[in-house]
Amino acid sequence: MTTLPKVSRLHVLLAVLAALACATAARAAKVPAVPPAAPPQTAAPAPPSGLDFADVPNDAGTAIDLKWKPSPDDAPGSRLVTGYVLERAASPAGPWAVVDSVSAGTLTRVDASVKRNTPYFYRVAAYGPGGLAVALANAGPAIARRIRRVPGGPGAPE
Repeated sequence: MTTLPKVSRLHVLLAVLAALACATAARAAKVPAVPPAAPPQTAAPAPPSGLDFADVPNDAGTAIDLKWKPSPDDAPGSRLVTGYVLERAASPAGPWAVVDSVSAGTLTRVDASVKRNTPYFYRVAAYGPGGLAVALANAGPAIARRIRRVPGGPGAPE
């Protein structure tokens, strides 16, 4: 066994200590002392309310006008509501089919895909990053009729 000079042993010891310090620092940099916070879970937006409907006048019975009150989460800048989904069924129990979807802030839509004198039930739900809100209730029956309203005639608003 060869004996290294004392200066060489000191250099080796310093090199080993430096390597250990580097390895410890590298491990510390990779493992944060405090674990990162979990991303917040976003809940589905609150549902809209007050869905109302009316026959569109002078359209030969081919459309229903729909309007509703916004979800309480549909506020400027909130980003909790991305839009609304309108669904239609022949019965209040369903089955429901999507008629249309509109962006947040839109509170009316005309369903121009109805058949004259056919009863329909509607519901509206809000959706956003947290999912789809459950529709509170449905409205109907809405019936598109072939009625021609003459301004100032019977049934016209005064």
